[in-house]
Amino acid sequence: MSTDDLIKAAVEKADANALRLALYQATGDAELAEMRVEWVALRGGVFQWPSLSDEDLVTVRAKAFAFLSDNENHGPRIDVPSDSEMRRLMELFQGGPLTDKEFQAYRGELGLEEFPRDPRWSTPEAPESLDDFNVLIIGAGASGIAMSIKLSRLGINHTILERLDDLSGTWHRHRYPNVRVDTNFLVYQYKFEKRYVFDEYFPTQAAIKDYMDSVARKHGVDERIVFDQEVVDATWDGAASTWRVTASNSAGETSEYSANVLITATGLFATPKMPNFPGLESFAGNVVHTANWDPSLELSGKRIAVIGTGSTGTQILPKIAETAKHVTAFQRTPSWIVETPGLKRKVKEHTRWLLENMPYYWNWATYSQFIATLSMQDVQVTDPYWQASGGVISEKNDVLRKLLSDYVAEKVRNDPELVAKLVPTYAPLARRIVVDSGWYDALMRDNVDLNTNGIREIVPDGIVTNAGELVELDLIVAAAGFEVSRYFYPAEFHGRGGTSFDDLWSKDGARAYLGMTIPGFPNFYSVYGPNSQGRGGGGFLMYVDLWTQYVSEMLIAQIEGGFREVEVKRSAYDAYNEEIDDAVHGLIYESEGKGGYFVNEHGRSGVQMPWTVDEYYARLLPADISDYDVRK
Repeated sequence: MSTDDLIKAAVEKADANALRLALYQATGDAELAEMRVEWVALRGGVFQWPSLSDEDLVTVRAKAFAFLSDNENHGPRIDVPSDSEMRRLMELFQGGPLTDKEFQAYRGELGLEEFPRDPRWSTPEAPESLDDFNVLIIGAGASGIAMSIKLSRLGINHTILERLDDLSGTWHRHRYPNVRVDTNFLVYQYKFEKRYVFDEYFPTQAAIKDYMDSVARKHGVDERIVFDQEVVDATWDGAASTWRVTASNSAGETSEYSANVLITATGLFATPKMPNFPGLESFAGNVVHTANWDPSLELSGKRIAVIGTGSTGTQILPKIAETAKHVTAFQRTPSWIVETPGLKRKVKEHTRWLLENMPYYWNWATYSQFIATLSMQDVQVTDPYWQASGGVISEKNDVLRKLLSDYVAEKVRNDPELVAKLVPTYAPLARRIVVDSGWYDALMRDNVDLNTNGIREIVPDGIVTNAGELVELDLIVAAAGFEVSRYFYPAEFHGRGGTSFDDLWSKDGARAYLGMTIPGFPNFYSVYGPNSQGRGGGGFLMYVDLWTQYVSEMLIAQIEGGFREVEVKRSAYDAYNEEIDDAVHGLIYESEGKGGYFVNEHGRSGVQMPWTVDEYYARLLPADISDYDVRK
């Protein structure tokens, strides 16, 4: 492909509004700023996308082609605008004003600064007391990597304990067939890394692991990790204002560590949950949890059961069905599954070239994808007026339900029996929505059955359902999820006076202040803790950036203030959780989502936060140490 053809293809397939802003920032062409943005309704109005008129689209493409045809304009030069100019550009992108809260929350996703949300000391030089201050991080996944990078930029000594034999957490451990991220890579990126382009829009496990590994190596994170160290106990030593941590390796040998501050970055999906059906141990074949997948496992010619039809079960089944003799999918509750046409789409050469060579385009393309995710934030909100007029949840949620129901019927050729089994009775987004990885197509194969009778027991030859039938099997694949409601399990944590999380959370499950700090546990932070999962806006790595920024700012305040201990006030903790309980009543999780991992065994939503991105950001940053008791 000639350079001209490459450029032509790039600008024709580009995100037009993102290209417009990139070109305007690079050239200052006033005509680009004067173009009108229209928000186009997609999928029945559930989603919205900022778009240009056909006439303006032609103009943008022509101007971009002319600009890029000059070789001197190639390259990712970036001039960081002032705050007022950045806000003006962001408002040009969306065709309307931003609130102060929205601007502060969204600007980091534009990624114009070299290191957005960069923690800084209040003085040019770091405090001398850093030599005697150290931090221990548990977990070397996405959160642990980001936390380590921010602490390194501050010069804070730290060590990471990782129970696996390599870094990247979930993306190292999960190697089952067909596993990939269900988020567009333009959203699933650290914004302090620029213009990393994956081979596919929704990268595979191996590609995400390569990304995490490259980021960790670049910033020296790998040099700070002690692998094969599973934390079994962490106890607060009040006399020394220190955490004492015991870890065990795979040989059963224990090691002791101590630190001024302890940060858990173990994540929500760290400990697999095995199904507890009677007779499981009697099964004559193999039983494997997807989190412990052995790539050498032979599937060809086997009779296989997949227990679970959430994100993991629906991902793995289509690939297993390609070689297995027969697969039975055991479904307790159906998932809402959304069509994602670009799921396995390759990133074309011209798109890669544009992201790498057009000044500012990567920034605006990633920001555009972020803004698109914000459409999801109000789909979980109940609308009493809509319900009073005969609706179920809200206009958007009901439209989404119809779209997803129609998609099921289309995929299973309007088979009434399958449609009845596969269409959920709860509202979309009350549980995690699932991306279709070929699940419905796999169900139409001759060697795949869907069983919804429920499992009574497991016997040596297979599974006996509640209907009394025996499904003969050679292999049982447990896609049964994780110990989501048991944060930090199975490690034991003991805070001030021996306080445990079980004691603190016995009433209605795990809670925290801002999802990260807990009374009775001084100098302790949880990254991706209780009620910290976003409700639709932004991507996971955006939240990782916010959480690690908060912890960094708290450590700055502690060190600069000369505080030996920092512990969240019980009053702040209680008030925040009362706010959560009040806010969640307007959402659909607890009324519609029971049985899914969003809702714990007490019937309370212990995973999701009820806030929009800007609402949570305003509560979180800048960190406020006045919410804490401090001791010198």
